[in-house]
Amino acid sequence: IISDRGVASFLNTSANWLSDKQQPITGYGVNAGWNDRFAEALFTFKAVDPTIAQYAIYDSTPALINYSVGNLVVNGDLGGVSSVLSATPAPRHISGMSYVYRCKLAHTASSTRVPGTGASWTTYWDQLTPETNPSYYTMFTLVYDEIKNGFISFLSMYPNIYAVRTNTFYTTIPNAQNKLYVQNPGNYNTFYGSAYSGSITGVINIDPNMSKTYEALQVVSHTTPKRLDFTTRDHVSFLVDSEFEEREDFYYAPVKNDSTISGVNSSDSSRLWGRYLKIKFTFEGNVFQKLIDYVVKFRSNHRLYNK
Repeated sequence: IISDRGVASFLNTSANWLSDKQQPITGYGVNAGWNDRFAEALFTFKAVDPTIAQYAIYDSTPALINYSVGNLVVNGDLGGVSSVLSATPAPRHISGMSYVYRCKLAHTASSTRVPGTGASWTTYWDQLTPETNPSYYTMFTLVYDEIKNGFISFLSMYPNIYAVRTNTFYTTIPNAQNKLYVQNPGNYNTFYGSAYSGSITGVINIDPNMSKTYEALQVVSHTTPKRLDFTTRDHVSFLVDSEFEEREDFYYAPVKNDSTISGVNSSDSSRLWGRYLKIKFTFEGNVFQKLIDYVVKFRSNHRLYNK
């Protein structure tokens, strides 16, 4: 199944640095679980660039190590009385992986300058996370649907442990593995005890050779949209829940003006126009929401694109 629908090509370029990572409980490697309720297999891939060295105070001589601006290190130290770096474990990303740090001020290593735990570490190091610097990390979870016979989605959870029981499964938060969470039950959009806003992004691109001015839209959803964000090639704008009018279980609103410069959608600026309109539908945690359809009203512009 790994050769299915381009996934092999994706893994060849994205599943880096995993060939010798065989203990995912440590935060690195590949682990998998089975969701019997939906007949889905889940695969989590996690690794940090292995060319980046573990932080150390002394070299093999032993002599104190000097760090220069731009040097990269990881700190996966577990702390404790036997640690030469810190009695406190180094902080880890929610995925369970160690952080990468980049030196921003040349210095000689010491216990107060240990990245992540030293008393003055922020003076000497920048913390690079998977969100801000993804090129240093491999981190994704793939879902394979046995009924549809293909990979269907990515998930934004990265557990070290999958535990299956009857028709459900459990996972842990990698940076707090003393807690076990059951998947799928509970409040909507609440993960590991915290509520999050979710989003669905789609593109309206009917007749892509025509430039269009977007004027209004109808949203078919279960409740009033919390927020819509609009993007064309040259413009951005948005709508919030108070700007929608409900009529017979549908939600209507005009597409507001460009907010690129002003940050507000009511300024005297350009209308939104272009060959496509990207719409991001945001919904809040702990609230059931379902997006069924958009209906967008637009006006074609006179200039056509003919290649």
